[in-house]
Amino acid sequence: MNLLAIEKSEGPKVLLAWLMGVCVTLGTVLGWASIQAMLLKRVGVEFLPYTYIGLGVLGMLGSSLYLVFADAVRRDRLLIRSSIGLALVLLAARLLVASGPPVQEVLSWKPVLFFLIVFGVLMLSTSIVTGQLWTIINDVFRPSRGRSLYPLLHSSGAVGGILGGILVQLLTPLTGTPNLVIAWALSYLLVALLIVLFRNRYGGELRGISRHLPGIIEKPGIWKNVEEGWRFVNESTLLKLLSLLTIFVWLVTGLLDFQFSRIMDATFPSEESLSRFYGGYAIGLNTTILAIQAGLSGWIIRHTGVSRCLTALPLTGLAGFGLIAVSFSFIPGLLMRSTWEVVGQTIRTSAFQLILNAAPGTLRARARGFLDGVVNPLTGILSGSIILLMRWAIPPGTTVSGLDLITLAGMVFCIAWFFVVQKTRRQYILAVIANLGSRDRQTLLDSVELLEERSSPVAFQKLLEVAQSNDKEAIMAALATLSRIGKLSALRVVSQIMNSDDEDLRASSVRAASGFDRIRRHPLLKFHFIRRMEKIFMEDPSAPVRAEAARFLIKYHSREEMPQRVHKMLQHPDPMVRCKVIETLADLKEDFFDFFLEDMIDDPVPAVRASAIEALWKVPERKARIRDALESLLLSDSFEAHAAALKTTVRLGASQYGQMVGPFLDSPVPLVQALAALAVLAVTEEGNPAWERAVQNLTVALSDPARAEEMHRDVLPLLPHLKPNGLDAVLMGVAVLPSVAQQNAAGVLQDLHGILTRHLAVLK
Repeated sequence: MNLLAIEKSEGPKVLLAWLMGVCVTLGTVLGWASIQAMLLKRVGVEFLPYTYIGLGVLGMLGSSLYLVFADAVRRDRLLIRSSIGLALVLLAARLLVASGPPVQEVLSWKPVLFFLIVFGVLMLSTSIVTGQLWTIINDVFRPSRGRSLYPLLHSSGAVGGILGGILVQLLTPLTGTPNLVIAWALSYLLVALLIVLFRNRYGGELRGISRHLPGIIEKPGIWKNVEEGWRFVNESTLLKLLSLLTIFVWLVTGLLDFQFSRIMDATFPSEESLSRFYGGYAIGLNTTILAIQAGLSGWIIRHTGVSRCLTALPLTGLAGFGLIAVSFSFIPGLLMRSTWEVVGQTIRTSAFQLILNAAPGTLRARARGFLDGVVNPLTGILSGSIILLMRWAIPPGTTVSGLDLITLAGMVFCIAWFFVVQKTRRQYILAVIANLGSRDRQTLLDSVELLEERSSPVAFQKLLEVAQSNDKEAIMAALATLSRIGKLSALRVVSQIMNSDDEDLRASSVRAASGFDRIRRHPLLKFHFIRRMEKIFMEDPSAPVRAEAARFLIKYHSREEMPQRVHKMLQHPDPMVRCKVIETLADLKEDFFDFFLEDMIDDPVPAVRASAIEALWKVPERKARIRDALESLLLSDSFEAHAAALKTTVRLGASQYGQMVGPFLDSPVPLVQALAALAVLAVTEEGNPAWERAVQNLTVALSDPARAEEMHRDVLPLLPHLKPNGLDAVLMGVAVLPSVAQQNAAGVLQDLHGILTRHLAVLK
């Protein structure tokens, strides 16, 4: 579990969610392999364009059907009923086709109905089963854990694809291609069984209800919501360009898939051999995608820029069509399709989703809904229609060295697509800059982060301007973004902010300087900043600023000097500096760092001891002593020790101390009472006798105007560490308070969205 960064209490929950993802993808691979092989061998490649039209229509119907039931039916019930329903439909559809050797004949109503049903199930699975599964995952895993768990859960898709390909290889010669549909149906029944097990264990977290906290979010009416969405669609140049890019993706995919299917149909003479090929292809493709998703995709996007990555897919498509124009055969066709799939499912998909963040925060969901629910299906219909027109213009089988009308059209579309991407890149930067003037704080701060476009001088210059503005929060976001970019020319601005009168800005600028790793390559620059940080460490009146300077010095001092420097810093008279040094050593993961921190467990200041406990929590050799040290803090007579221990218990999710935190609800110190309530909601289950009282204590504390500053400083940052149903209980508890108390609590909780977003930003 430690290797996968899964906490002990999360293991069964993660496993069940991961297995559901594997089953969904496995079923899709089985279904697609059987459908493709049967369609080509029993109906013929000429029928393929009609499937694109049908998939577009069925996709729109599936999206509409999902929107009818989403949030109106409990999530687990909707997933169970839809999975069982789709399985029964597939089993019924299997009766419509024969198991014998395929023969292309004049179509009768049975095969037409069969393909209509299975394609419909495929689209409904994407709309309902996959969408609902990830909604449940978002419900039951708190954002603070997402940075560790979401990549692992996403890997279920690639693993399911690999296993699906293996099953196709094994089952096809034993059962025949049509019976793969039965295996497909069984995968949905497995999903239903797994969600039943999931519900039995975590039913309290599957509420599936609309949450609304009065005073924080004004909930608009449905029609106003629709009206605002369509107004944005009509006015946004960026969204229109993204719609055009989506159209190109579908058009080129349809043309490319049609040519690939023709090549495979000619290469593999039997339905069984073609089905087995698709199974092997799925194994190789998903293995490659899994390897790239492990790190290469994110590295490319970070170092190339989001907008520039949009050029990858049209160039890949153009190269692929060029290959089959030279040789309309198996190897060029395989290279064309596989590279298209790999680039499309890794770099392009991630970049496209990231670029949608240029839409205002209050409109992003509707922007995605427009592209997924309207543009995608309509373009599928357009793609199929274009191929039909081309097939009517050029008789089947007519090619000139592979350079037929469809290949030429694909190349032309890719070239046009490339030029549209260039315009989209410019418009993306303009949209991000325009959002810097937004009255919505989250949209503004997101825009500052989106200026991290290494290939755009305009974005970089705008980022420098924001860093020199009068908006404190925007300046801090700009400093963090400049640090990630790492261009040394930004150090002049960062250095100027170190002279600010505001200690938060000084701390942010010193923290940002630590991120400029290129300083190491320039001895004079490195020498200058080390000397400046030493001065800040010794003279700055602010403890947080001195703590950040300590972090810089630990990171950039030579390895020979660092041990002595760290030893002196750990003796610093300011406890906050000692805490920051401990945190830095844990983050840097230096070998044997635990030896440096061994004595800090006995530090006279409880906050420092708590920091050492957190840093050493996962070091196996220190396990016994660390557990004893945390227990000692909890049993101390000092209220300061109680507060430090409870904060640490919440952040660590140390469920073994669940019985010890409850009594602190009766503490005479109000802050300790509030922190004890957090600990109960973080490390115990909802049936715990102290649960309801913890919710009551916390909601009362949040609604007390005299304690607002204390809540902001000590309680609010810990809320993302609560169990999902614990956070839900707090929000619901606030919602039933009297109106004046609601408004007071809302004033504290209005920053909760930003805190949760910063937790999720680590995932990006």
